[in-house]
Amino acid sequence: MRDTVWLIASFLILLLLLLLLTQSSSSSPQPGSTQLTGLNKITLNTDGQFIDTRGFIKLFRGFNSVRKSFPWYSQQVLNITQMKMFQNWGINTIRLQVMWSGVYPHQSTINTTYLDQIEKIVNLFAQYNIYVILDMHQDALSSRYGTYDGIPLWLIDQFKRPSHALQYPWPYKQAPNCEMCNYLTYECSNAAQQLYDNVSNSWSHWGDFWEVIAERFRHTTNVLGYELINEPPPGNYYTNPLRGLSGKSIMR
Repeated sequence: MRDTVWLIASFLILLLLLLLLTQSSSSSPQPGSTQLTGLNKITLNTDGQFIDTRGFIKLFRGFNSVRKSFPWYSQQVLNITQMKMFQNWGINTIRLQVMWSGVYPHQSTINTTYLDQIEKIVNLFAQYNIYVILDMHQDALSSRYGTYDGIPLWLIDQFKRPSHALQYPWPYKQAPNCEMCNYLTYECSNAAQQLYDNVSNSWSHWGDFWEVIAERFRHTTNVLGYELINEPPPGNYYTNPLRGLSGKSIMR
C-alpha cells in the first residue's frame, strides 16, 4: 500500500514538473524563432501621448542601432544573450536603421534579402517586448561627400555637380576628419537642395523606398513609426543663408 501511494505521488510530482517545464518553454523566446509575442499596438491620444490598449501612457527607454556600412545592420542585434540583457535592463524601444541604399542598391532593384533581414530583426525585438522606430539613416548624404551612402549613389550621381572650384571638399582644402563637417561642404549642401527640389525625381524615389517599408511592416504591431530621414540637411545655404535657420524653414 505504501509503495502504491509513493508511486502515485511520484507520478503526480513528475507530471507537475513536466507541466511547469512546458509552460516555461512556451513562454520564453527561443533563439532563431520568428514567432511574435503579440505586442500591443501603441497609439496616440488626443494630447499626442503614446498610449497602450488600456489607455495607459507608455514611456519608452532605449537606444540607437546603426551600422554605417554594408550590410547596413549590426550583427549584435541578433545576439540572443544581448537581447535578454536588454529586456532585463527594462529597454523597450530601439531606433533601428533601415537604409535606402540597402533596399534599393540599384534604381529599379529591391533587395528583398535585406528587407527579410530587417524584418527578422524587428520580429526578434518583438519577442523581447521591444518596440522599434525605423530610421532612414544618413549623415552628409553620400560617400561622395566623405561619409557613406545614406542616399543611394545611383541617385547622387544623377545630380548636377557644381563648378570645379566648388566641388567637394570646398571650402576645405582637403576632406575633413570630422564626419559632421562634411555637411558644411558646398557640394553636400547643393546635393541636399537638389534632393528637396525633386531633381531626377528624387522625391518619387524616396517615396518608393518608404512605400516598400510601409507595406512590409504595416501589420507589425511593435513598429512605433518611421523616421523619414535622419538629420535632414537644410539645403544649399550658400545660395540662400536663410535655409540655415532650420526652425524658421519648418515654420514656413
